[in-house]
Amino acid sequence: MSRLSSCKSKICLICCWAMNKRVSLSKEVKFMKDEQYELWEYVWCYFRNLTHTVYREIRHIGPSTDSKAKCWIDETSPYLEAAKRCRENRKRLQSSVPFQSVVTANTDVIIAAYQEISGLTPQEVLDIFSNYRWKHSYGGSRWGKITSHLLALQEAIDTGNLKKALEICGNVKCLSHNSRSLVPIKQEWTRDKWLREKWPVWCDSE
Repeated sequence: MSRLSSCKSKICLICCWAMNKRVSLSKEVKFMKDEQYELWEYVWCYFRNLTHTVYREIRHIGPSTDSKAKCWIDETSPYLEAAKRCRENRKRLQSSVPFQSVVTANTDVIIAAYQEISGLTPQEVLDIFSNYRWKHSYGGSRWGKITSHLLALQEAIDTGNLKKALEICGNVKCLSHNSRSLVPIKQEWTRDKWLREKWPVWCDSE
């Protein structure tokens, strides 16, 4: 088992992030304030949830023969093979299995777990949400905006820009998908299994 994949504690997640980005643990992480640990933990929580919910929604694509698809990908599209893969793995993408399978502080590794199941990079997911026709209440431009925030948050994390990452997390709270707010209210999240499936871990204090 690699050092990254063995990271399961809250503090270890931050230490592993630092190792991935080649930050000097002796000079940077050793003296990092407890508040910074907590803030980075908060950012990682949002990133994992955001990745999960974006790929959970893209499960609705499928080839033109897929009667359950909410966005049909025709045979001329470069995304046809991904559409077939999403059809095959629809239940898995809907579940929390991919979310629970990766506990690491590496954005590429987290995304790779979903990319393997769907056959799509986040940039390709953004293209499909933004430029393909979706059935009412599924996918579309709102999910394109959500995916844009995922990409921006990944960049902020990868460059170690905590201030920018926190700003993006705050903006994510204001986003809505096709039926309600993306980040649910805690009371609703606690009692609604569907909301917990869509946003697996509660990140905020309230």
